[in-house]
Amino acid sequence: MKTATKRPVRKSAKKPTPRKVSTRPAAKLRTVSRKTSLRGGHLVVDGTNVICGAQDRTRFDLLLSLVVAAAADGTDVLCIFDATTPHRLGTSPERDLYRWLLTEKARHFVQCPGRTEADLLILAEAERMHCPVVSNDFFRDREERYPWVRDKGRVLRHQPIRDVLYLGDRALPVESDFGELRRQVEQLFA
Repeated sequence: MKTATKRPVRKSAKKPTPRKVSTRPAAKLRTVSRKTSLRGGHLVVDGTNVICGAQDRTRFDLLLSLVVAAAADGTDVLCIFDATTPHRLGTSPERDLYRWLLTEKARHFVQCPGRTEADLLILAEAERMHCPVVSNDFFRDREERYPWVRDKGRVLRHQPIRDVLYLGDRALPVESDFGELRRQVEQLFA
């Protein structure tokens, strides 16, 4: 009976692949982990982008649910709105709550003046606070001034599906009762 002889396995000589060197300046900013965490730190939210994220209608409850979840985790939230936001809100209770946030919780909710691009203020504040931005905007026209927008974890994408807002890999339940949302905001931002 023949026995199989083992042949020596040849290992191919692989050439080491050259490392790509980034042409971007080194970031001095704190890195954000891959897992979406809202615990502690700061967060800048593109408020109008989140509100208008739902394709069929504006959803102010999405934004407030996101802000409440982040604040409940100990995150200092700054929400910045375009000047057109009040005109986009569909119902009177939404507009009333929006006005209340801008007047009573002005440390956390800011509306840009007319003819001012909110994106510039959003990115400037995120850079100043060394924190991520919640927006579905790619900020391609701002990459030269703010190259960190290309860094993983610095711009957090959001996606509403029914009564859940997905922020990266985290699912946030959406509260649709504006009275309850106002109570939670008032309690968290006292």
